[in-house]
Amino acid sequence: MVYKKFGYVFRQIREQKHISLSDFSSIGISKATLSRFERAETMMNFEKVVQALQLMGIGLEEYEYLLNDYAPNESEYLLKEIETAFLKQDKKELNNLHKIALEAGYPYISLAAKSSYTELSPENIDTITDYLYDIKVWGQIELYVFYFTMNKLNIRDILYILDLFLLEKKT
Repeated sequence: MVYKKFGYVFRQIREQKHISLSDFSSIGISKATLSRFERAETMMNFEKVVQALQLMGIGLEEYEYLLNDYAPNESEYLLKEIETAFLKQDKKELNNLHKIALEAGYPYISLAAKSSYTELSPENIDTITDYLYDIKVWGQIELYVFYFTMNKLNIRDILYILDLFLLEKKT
């Protein structure tokens, strides 16, 4: 079952921290519900999982890291590899990462890699610009894509994107 690992990892954390099933009743999670979640019989709603993790002193990022067997997800891994190749100015590796990201279904990460070793076509620049204009919530991936492609963008677009970013941060 898909949820098996969620409950298994949750249970490992709970037991390691010596927290009983009944301790979660204070946040509205019954022993039966939590037990079924840990046995992968059911999935708890996101809000309850977050509350339970907070009760145990675990953040979502750490929980995700544990779920992924202590490894970053594929997009994070690609971005770190692009950053390393970029700093080394390894054009061959950047080209390879461009192809890998494209084949893996990460078109914007692919263009970020490509922009680090060669010029982008006007169509590629339009694709990146449109993507960056449409971002409502800036995460790590979006920031990396902006960082790696910024030197290929028109200065007006850069300023507009920065304005959008700063406006989003104020809300």
